[in-house]
Amino acid sequence: MNRGTAFWRELLLTRLSSEPTIIVRDVVAEVLERQPTSSEMNAARRASHRIAEAGEAVLMSLYPSQARGEDCSRFGERRASCLTTDDALARRLPFCVERSATQKPGWWKDRDSEAFKQASAVAGPELEAAERALSQLLRR
Repeated sequence: MNRGTAFWRELLLTRLSSEPTIIVRDVVAEVLERQPTSSEMNAARRASHRIAEAGEAVLMSLYPSQARGEDCSRFGERRASCLTTDDALARRLPFCVERSATQKPGWWKDRDSEAFKQASAVAGPELEAAERALSQLLRR
């Protein structure tokens, strides 16, 4: 069976119709019933990017626990590519957005991107508070 980009695209879209957020790596492993090879993951990755570029979902880099709706990541957990149709998740974690319909192919995270600006606005006050607390600790 040919498991190219078109196959994974259709499969990922089918899964997205029943679940708002999917972890690409887990879907591939579940379908194959084994760990995927690098070529299989590359095809699935290309498919997920095409889905995001078409505006059918948002591609995010999340810890699996975040994708499942939990608050914090588990120790040692690696980020994974996730597709989501949940706009609230993308708005809550804008700094995790890798690609969406507003970002054309070849888009990279940079300081001029809207996702970076939104993340900076959210994290700015928290970062300033942490810096103040650290400077107070260092003065002691």
